[in-house]
Amino acid sequence: MTTKYTKPFLAIPDQIKLLESRGMTVDDHSEASSALHSIGYYNLSGYWYPMRKMAQAGHPRERLDDFEEGLHFSDVLDLYHFDSVLRLLMLEKIEQFEQAAKVVTAHSLARISPIAHTQRRFFSSQFTTTSPGYSESRYEKWQTKHSKNITERTKQWKFAIHFFNNYDPPLPIWIAIETWDFGEMTRFVQGLDRVYLDPICLHFGVQQSSIFSSWLMAIGSVRNICAHHERLWNRDLLYQPKRSADQFFARASQNGDTWHRMYGVALVLAYLDQTINSRSTWASRFADHLRTLPDLPGVSMSAMGIANNWDRHQAWQPVP
Repeated sequence: MTTKYTKPFLAIPDQIKLLESRGMTVDDHSEASSALHSIGYYNLSGYWYPMRKMAQAGHPRERLDDFEEGLHFSDVLDLYHFDSVLRLLMLEKIEQFEQAAKVVTAHSLARISPIAHTQRRFFSSQFTTTSPGYSESRYEKWQTKHSKNITERTKQWKFAIHFFNNYDPPLPIWIAIETWDFGEMTRFVQGLDRVYLDPICLHFGVQQSSIFSSWLMAIGSVRNICAHHERLWNRDLLYQPKRSADQFFARASQNGDTWHRMYGVALVLAYLDQTINSRSTWASRFADHLRTLPDLPGVSMSAMGIANNWDRHQAWQPVP
């Protein structure tokens, strides 16, 4: 049963007073005011939530409004900034994987047909068949969105302007794919017939297309979180990557949260990185940053899905 929302709007000074009344020490009111103005109370509340006291009886998992003893506003900012860098590191590798996936997909299909993305024969029957109750198939929806993007956004891409000024449509796949966002690419790859999808998966060391498909969804989910500056470090993910049987993952320390928190996707990215750039320093830099997680009440490696001895895994060792 819901009730009417009655909490009043609070100006920044009143927000600081409220935090202090709940036991948070604000050493520098100017710094706190600046952070609340630029980051926002509600955004920061996701970072101080684990630092609120737990109810002792009746509802053992319920959080009280009061904070754990000794908590400072600067502690919350430390966790916020840790998460900000974490998102940037994840985006760095996701961006590299996205581009590599586009190149591999385009090259794999272009050998057969330069306009494979426009030809129904390259897609699975599940993708091209219209389900009962729907007016069009996923293939038709994808084609409609792709065509709309090309029509509406051509002026954004000089390479597209050059092409259409000199050649008849459609764009060949190695050009067209550069206009796709991660979601558009994911839906396209997932829709391919296994004959054309399997070689793409194998290039990235993945034996099963269903696993690769789940990786695309999970990576896309994390990409959206990072791109929208949302909290990542202890976030439950909407889409989880399926576990590969590769020994890379079997040797990785895991806990019950690994595959629906950030760390499962980080492992996937570290695995994919082996096929993208064998001299990459990303994994060791990522591991170095994880070690800077602030030591605060309610804040732990396990909340990110990271188990003990995680950094002994080959993925996180410095490149020789």
